[in-house]
Order: sequence, then structure tokens, then C-alpha cells
Amino acid sequence: MITKTDFFIPTIDDSYYFGRIAAANAISDVYAMGGTPIMALGIMGMPIHLLPIETIGRILQGGQDICRDASIPVAGGHSIDSVETIYSLVVMGLVHPSRIKSNSSAQIGDVLILGELLGVVI
Repeated sequence: MITKTDFFIPTIDDSYYFGRIAAANAISDVYAMGGTPIMALGIMGMPIHLLPIETIGRILQGGQDICRDASIPVAGGHSIDSVETIYSLVVMGLVHPSRIKSNSSAQIGDVLILGELLGVVI
């Protein structure tokens, strides 16, 4: 079993697509390790006195829809009142120990593909 998580702050103005992007990123970490996702837990921090409940609902719906597309249940989660909006998933997956893909075994001559500039995320 492998478990992956990370947090996202909003990168776009559309709350639904923010939820989708954050969830897809968390799920993709399991695929990147060679695993098959089996379930997720939602994790979020929201400034509940500043964000309308509809906005929070749209973020969660975006994440739920990505999980549905990946055929995995959201089996629970945790939320807190936070100064900043953060959202992601804890994603559990299965992979045979001999098939785990890791980023710790790079060797001289391996090809490195960068999806963005080092140290810069916009």
C-alpha cells in the first residue's frame, strides 16, 4: 500500500476547477509511483467566516467529481478553520513492492523532464 498527499492553495478563480486540479494532482502521485488508487480522504482548511458555503461546496464537488472519474470513493476526511484556503486529498493505492517507481534512484545519464522552471510555480 502507498499513501500520498499534498496541499494546494487556490491557483485559479473557479472554485470547482480548483477542487478538480488539487484532487487530480493528489491522485496522479499514486499513478506516478506505479500504483492503482483505491480510496481517498479529503483534507481542507477554509476561512469559514470569509468563504460562502457555496464556494466550499464547489471545491469539494470538484474533488468528488475527479474521484468519481478515477473510480475511487472519498471515504471521509478532515477539515479545519484556516486563515488560508487549502484543499487536497490523501490518496491510498496498491502497488506490488517490486514495482514501486521512485524518484530516488536517478543515475548519471537518466533523462530529466521538467514541467516548469525550477523554483517557479505560477
